[in-house]
Amino acid sequence: MSPSLGKGVCIARVLREKTEGLKEYRIEIRGKKYEAMYHTKPFIIGGHK
Repeated sequence: MSPSLGKGVCIARVLREKTEGLKEYRIEIRGKKYEAMYHTKPFIIGGHK
């Protein structure tokens, strides 16, 4: 849980050759499927540099 955002966040390793050009994914966490999105921006603007 992110105290700054007030919701859960996740970091995942994804094989580049299987996801080339995709920005939205379906992932499975503990048996449940979720929508996920690829981001390159920081979680919070003005955070650690």
